[in-house]
Amino acid sequence: MTYPIEVAVRHRYNAYNCRIGKTRASSTNSPQVAVERLMDKLWPPGTHRATQIARGGDTTHFHIMPIELEVKYGQT
Repeated sequence: MTYPIEVAVRHRYNAYNCRIGKTRASSTNSPQVAVERLMDKLWPPGTHRATQIARGGDTTHFHIMPIELEVKYGQT
């Protein structure tokens, strides 16, 4: 898999929704929580980190990176 993975979180119908492939997650709390739920479905908890990179209108974009690669390449 190529990193970073970019994920778009959309705010629609009073919920934040995101997906990677066919795996979906949502939250009524925040876009960050929606991305964290998506990561927990795809990888073991605590192995990846999402960083917000942009926000515009009803869409928030995040980069997902494995924590071990962030440490290896000095990205935090």
